[in-house]
Amino acid sequence: MKNLFAYGTLMCDDIMQEVSTLALAGERALLSGYSRRAVVDHAFPALIESTGGQLWGVLYREVPEDGWLRLDRFEGAMYARRAVQVQ
Repeated sequence: MKNLFAYGTLMCDDIMQEVSTLALAGERALLSGYSRRAVVDHAFPALIESTGGQLWGVLYREVPEDGWLRLDRFEGAMYARRAVQVQ
């Protein structure tokens, strides 16, 4: 994967830079077919497939491999990368 769609705390440029140690410019993007939901007993959101759902987030392009390694550590065990199409 080269690009990252962020829908939670990583939408904030300063948090994204601190976590990934990269200064990437994000752009607004729309993900269709998903909704953001609260995770019980956690402060972070999750995505679920949702017919008719739409979710605004931030698209970061050309994330280098070392950035992905740091992002994976930050996200933890409940996180799974999934390829999606955004507008």
